[in-house]
Amino acid sequence: MSHGTDIKELLQLPRHVRECPEVVTAIREIIEQDDEALQYYVRWMRFESLLRWTLQQTSLEQHLVVTEIRREHRRANWIRAAIVAFTLIAALTTVYGIAMLRDSLDPPVLPLVRTAGEWETSNPVIWENQDHPPSQIIQTGDRLSATHGSFLLRLKSGVTISCTAPIDLEVIDDWELFLHSGKAYAWVQPGGRGFRIRSPSVKIVDLGTVFGMTVNPDGSTEVQVIEGSVQAQSEKFEPQIIQGGTAYHVSSTGNLSLPRTVSSMEVKEQLSTLVGIQSLSGNLELRLSPPSSTLPHDLITRDGGCLFREQASIASNEEIELSTATPGRYSHKEPPARYQLPAGTRVSTYLIHASRPQEGPAVATIRFDSEILGFALSGRQLDSTDAVFGHADVIYPSQSENNQAYRGRGSVINEDFDIVEVSSDRHTLHVQLGNSSTSFDQIRVFVAAKSETKTVPP
Repeated sequence: MSHGTDIKELLQLPRHVRECPEVVTAIREIIEQDDEALQYYVRWMRFESLLRWTLQQTSLEQHLVVTEIRREHRRANWIRAAIVAFTLIAALTTVYGIAMLRDSLDPPVLPLVRTAGEWETSNPVIWENQDHPPSQIIQTGDRLSATHGSFLLRLKSGVTISCTAPIDLEVIDDWELFLHSGKAYAWVQPGGRGFRIRSPSVKIVDLGTVFGMTVNPDGSTEVQVIEGSVQAQSEKFEPQIIQGGTAYHVSSTGNLSLPRTVSSMEVKEQLSTLVGIQSLSGNLELRLSPPSSTLPHDLITRDGGCLFREQASIASNEEIELSTATPGRYSHKEPPARYQLPAGTRVSTYLIHASRPQEGPAVATIRFDSEILGFALSGRQLDSTDAVFGHADVIYPSQSENNQAYRGRGSVINEDFDIVEVSSDRHTLHVQLGNSSTSFDQIRVFVAAKSETKTVPP
């Protein structure tokens, strides 16, 4: 307890108690030690003297005088409280008025706009509004409407969209698109799981997949799931899981048809653009997701062979020996010359694999977005480039304990039946791989990369 509280309690004691020697001694000790207690003691003595003098000059009884003094004290407190309240209300009113004035002068707050991705194309695109074509950088809320051509949309969420005109596509953000009409195929990387595409009749939520959507002029929608699965829903049916290899038709009113089978070969023209290939014809199966192994007994294809992209925009710190991709036709009798890929050159790599002689030769024509720089054709070239330019999740013959069993790996240099032909602009590759019953054919194609370099130490 403080000295201020002690002095108050002692002074408010009855006078006969307060005049006891013990109380007088206590009061003296407190006022000698505490200046505030001394000041309070002086004020109290003055008040007590004034009160005594007032009682002597009036005929009022003592309790009435005390009551009046208390009433005046309360009245003074009320006045002070009213002044404080009025001051507070005035301050709040002023602040509110200033805020309203500032809001009326400030411009309206626009919706948040941020970058959603970018688009690219290797072919001319005719936009619906040719006078104001869309910017290469796509913002949230942008609408891409084209009447001719095709383009690739790369979103920040890690989703790549192949778009074919005529198309009317609205970018809600990097996680959601609205396809009003046209054809779009999405390749969703693992980090993009949950990506959504809506149409007038259905909403598709990706569950880790490659899928396509075609919206007809009447608003009906064809959904094709090539790999993985998606969740489809509309106002007419509950959310439904659609597995890979299945296609559904959703009417303009939202009704779901019976499923049908769909394969990557059926839509390989649309899918190829997702991995930097403009067109693909022949009996090579395009795989967007790489196989787990390229050993002959592990990698079985439905057709003459398969093709998949291994790396996108990668470079080595050392020179790499390859076979040249100079325009021309090459075979076992006329093999291509050696070529040194300069260190630091950005490339994307693709592996062509054929190992089913009973199906006849694998014949295909592939047109790439970029220039072909060279090939790994021999077993030695393939083995030496597997580690850097192969896919990290794929097992190659060079990594097998039984590597000697795969000494026939390679193409053109080892096989009389193999033909590789490069077009004059070095964008188109024609292959004929007639593998024998004791070996298999593989070609690693090195193509100039467009995207950012990923340097790999030697």
